[in-house]
Amino acid sequence: MAISKQKEIESSTESFSAAANNLPASQGFRQPTHDEIAVAAYEIYCSRGAMDGGELEDWLEAERQLLARSKPSEKSRSTTA
Repeated sequence: MAISKQKEIESSTESFSAAANNLPASQGFRQPTHDEIAVAAYEIYCSRGAMDGGELEDWLEAERQLLARSKPSEKSRSTTA
């Protein structure tokens, strides 16, 4: 992976982490780990034919997918309120 791509991924990950850490724990949010994101990004990479050149996009999509899974549903939020 090119150095600039790696720096973009690290910067995006730091931004994602900072935003996620600002959410109240009472919302039931669990931030995905680096390893979880890496596995999901690899699965995305494989699903698109293992073609090089989309590392950043795969990583960001993996973050989005994992974040969406970790958010509590509207129904569970209304029962805890």
